[in-house]
Amino acid sequence: MGQTLNFKAISQQHYTKGLELAQTAVKELYAVQELDTVDFNFKIKNLFVMPGNVTRGIFIGDNMIGFIICSHNELLWSNDKKLSVEFFYMEQSHNTEDNIN
Repeated sequence: MGQTLNFKAISQQHYTKGLELAQTAVKELYAVQELDTVDFNFKIKNLFVMPGNVTRGIFIGDNMIGFIICSHNELLWSNDKKLSVEFFYMEQSHNTEDNIN
C-alpha cells in the first residue's frame, strides 16, 4: 500500500520548498540546465498567489513533495466552472505504482 498523500493550500511558509520543487520540475521535465533564478522565482510566486489560480501542495505528513497549480475558469456558454491544470509536479521518489493505487 502506498503512502497517504494530503493536498493542502500553499501558504507563505511553503514558498521556499515550492520554489525548489518548481526548479527541479523544470530541469527534469524540460531539460533546462540553468535558470535565471530571480526571474523564475518571481514568476512561480506569481502563480502561487494569482487570484484566478487554485494552488495546492502535495504533502506526506508535514513534508511537501509536490504541488498542483490550476487556473479557475467559467465556461463562456454556461455558468459552469472548471479547473485547468497548469503545472503539476511530484518528486520522482514518490511516483510509484503503490501511490497510484
